[in-house]
Amino acid sequence: MSVNGHQLTTEEKILISNNVDELIYYETGIGGDVNISSAFIYSLRYPSKYFWILSTNDALSEVALKNLDTALESNTDLVVIDEGGQVALKEITSIFQADCQSLQFGLISAVVYSWESMHSFFSVAPKLNWTGWGQLAAIESKIMASKKIVVRTLSKEMLFSTESNLFVKSRERVQMDYMHSFFGMPLLINSLYYSMENQKKTLIDSWIKTSWYKIYFYSFRKNKKIFAKGDVDPGWIEELAKSILRSNSVRSRTLSYLGSRFNFDLLKDKGWAIKIRKKIEN
Repeated sequence: MSVNGHQLTTEEKILISNNVDELIYYETGIGGDVNISSAFIYSLRYPSKYFWILSTNDALSEVALKNLDTALESNTDLVVIDEGGQVALKEITSIFQADCQSLQFGLISAVVYSWESMHSFFSVAPKLNWTGWGQLAAIESKIMASKKIVVRTLSKEMLFSTESNLFVKSRERVQMDYMHSFFGMPLLINSLYYSMENQKKTLIDSWIKTSWYKIYFYSFRKNKKIFAKGDVDPGWIEELAKSILRSNSVRSRTLSYLGSRFNFDLLKDKGWAIKIRKKIEN
């Protein structure tokens, strides 16, 4: 168990140490991204059947491990939670494609790796941990090398109990916690596909088609968020992401402009707004 940025008492350290193989404790907050990326490197030291970065906020169901073992039996590269509850075996050719929107690749507890299949790509994660999405980089790197991955999708109830906090956050908390992750997407695509111009443009266009109306919601500048002392101002990620979008294509530039200027989040439930989003996505 890895703990950072939280003051543990002597009694708490003893209690935790008695219930896990190893306690990795940083009294100073090293940040969630660094903590998560370190897990990939830690896993390389200990070969296993599967690798799972499990948040302590998420309570496992009684049948979680049984379901996981079953899901990883058939040469599956990953197990991932499907937001829509679909249980299926899928071949994925890029996690940035629009048809992957319901698959929770970006949520740490929602992804379980087959260690044997995926561990060669774990070293990629720390290199891109500044976006908070080293996990996506590791998965996409495997796809780039193998042309595809085989993913078993599960419903969240198959792994987590109803008491789990997975996916349960206020909109304000989502806005704060995933701002850098949202704007990190075009940065990740640009970084991973920098030498493949056509693929890069296609993937960024695919992402902006399904995400343009969320730009205002996640905008650091528009929401004027105040971050804790010592945190790096995440506004630079937003500005760099928008720069990439502007230079990618006319479609990316146009949709980025619309998403930045208008608060479409206020209209998310309006029938005509939903029709516009679906028309652009198609």
